[in-house]
Amino acid sequence: MIYQFVQYLKTEFPTEVIYTNGRIKLAGQQEIPDRNVLVMESGGVEQAWIQRDIGTVQIITRDFDVTKSRKLAHDIFKKITSRFGLELPTVTVDGTIFPVLKVSQISAIQLPFCLGADESGRIEYTTNYQIYFTRT
Repeated sequence: MIYQFVQYLKTEFPTEVIYTNGRIKLAGQQEIPDRNVLVMESGGVEQAWIQRDIGTVQIITRDFDVTKSRKLAHDIFKKITSRFGLELPTVTVDGTIFPVLKVSQISAIQLPFCLGADESGRIEYTTNYQIYFTRT
């Protein structure tokens, strides 16, 4: 689910550098850019009584400019929160094909909030989401 979700974000925010499950240099990069988005799979409370699949993700935005980092976090929040019936695109990662996923709902667990500055002074904002989906 994480790869399809990140692929969707890349189509919605094509000018942003988006990482999946860890900030690492991409091919051709000299260093990790100061402005970027990190999407990570995150844990959650097991709810065995629910008969659908639920993924949880954390999104962290980062920029030296606090206003830009905050705006990016809120733009992503507005774009994906309370989305129903969304299709996450198919994506191939390391030769493995991850099929289209139909999303029942995307819910924010909390509003974007500031984590403060990282070790290099870049301001980070975070938000966690639950993604309800069905496998086809």
